[in-house]
Amino acid sequence: MYLLDSIGNTPLIKLKWINPSANVSIYAKYEGLNPGGSIKDRPALFMIQNALQKGQLTSEKTILEATSGNMGIALAMIGSAIGIKVKIVLPDTTSPNKLKVIKAFGAETVFTPGKYGTDGAIETARSLYERNPEKYFIPNQFDNKYNLLAHYYSTGPEILTQMREERIDYLFAGIGTTGTIIGIGKYLKEKIPDIKVVGIEPYPDDPIEGLKNLKVSRVPKIFDPLLIDEIINVTSYEANRTSDILAKNEGILAGLSSGAILAGAIKYLKDKKNVNAVVILPDRGERYF
Repeated sequence: MYLLDSIGNTPLIKLKWINPSANVSIYAKYEGLNPGGSIKDRPALFMIQNALQKGQLTSEKTILEATSGNMGIALAMIGSAIGIKVKIVLPDTTSPNKLKVIKAFGAETVFTPGKYGTDGAIETARSLYERNPEKYFIPNQFDNKYNLLAHYYSTGPEILTQMREERIDYLFAGIGTTGTIIGIGKYLKEKIPDIKVVGIEPYPDDPIEGLKNLKVSRVPKIFDPLLIDEIINVTSYEANRTSDILAKNEGILAGLSSGAILAGAIKYLKDKKNVNAVVILPDRGERYF
């Protein structure tokens, strides 16, 4: 097995202690066990493989991408594995540990003011590309259909297989590039028409790293609002508190976006009865210390 063959097939863990009621079962898809430490390994691989097959990316070019961190790590890891240079544009508020990992894989970093979030990083990446389009390939995770297709063809089918005969009533996933929630949601809705897909996003004035509020952020082209049944807002306090509870009660060390998604699920499910919910945990927690 090569490194890139180890991306995907992450565990689906039934939570034993964290439940809003005895009538609710929560299953956590722990994407932090991908080799790059996050769910972003999946779309990064899909986008790069497609670009190589179509000749859009060659060994002479540099992969250039705007990200809040995890996509940068995934691309840096893949670039190292296939021998292609990587340049990552990211807000200067990105977790220091994420930056260390990106640099450890040999990628170059460019920083943008944190107050502009990933939207500011996107503009800077576009500017760099426009100055020298022959030098760069931009995966453009916010608009690249292979972002969502990675989840349609891998994460979604994995969840259905892992749940076996168990019914899936709800899917909870974060709102960011929207690739995860749209890709998995599309697949599961085709197989389970009654499933409810619930998106989790931060409040406009209370950011959570890895998530976006689409009311105040650039809306990705891959976003399809018809595939999302409801959106729940959570606070950064709820995200931090729930990720801490997850580590101390379930032994799962996951990141802030994972805490946010689980917090939103618990809040939403508190009055539900006899339901099964799948919650996406996008990354590991070590890189947030």
